[in-house]
Amino acid sequence: MRKQQAIYTKYSAILVAVDGSNESMNAARHAIGLAKDHGAKLFALTAMRLPSIPGWWPIESPHSWQMKYANERRKWFQEIKHLGRENGITVQTDIVESSMPPEGAITKYAQEHGVDVIVIGTKGISGFAKQLLGSVALGVVTYAHCTVIVVR
Repeated sequence: MRKQQAIYTKYSAILVAVDGSNESMNAARHAIGLAKDHGAKLFALTAMRLPSIPGWWPIESPHSWQMKYANERRKWFQEIKHLGRENGITVQTDIVESSMPPEGAITKYAQEHGVDVIVIGTKGISGFAKQLLGSVALGVVTYAHCTVIVVR
């Protein structure tokens, strides 16, 4: 009987989708570990859906609303970049604001940047406490062209 060889997948480009939730920050830590193990390029992305109805915005003005969330995202990215540096990984961060749903923006970005694996948290900041898999994570798993790792 022939001995089977182990199959090992080598990732060269990894994308982690973050939204500031504990689950997404756990996903970021996992992605940093993967990038370190594989010597891979790491992208950290946050995708925000902009209102698609012209003239509709939250109570705040569009500019103040975007600035508020830009400051929050900057904090997430600073933490992820710091963790990356501690592990010898350079993290390229990006923000996608689009009228398409976040899962569409994430999968499109992954395909355009030649990503081998997407790492995402089980539930984001909008997830329900009892929901097993968030709608964005489920959409990414469903539509991604590549492997998706879902992290608790």
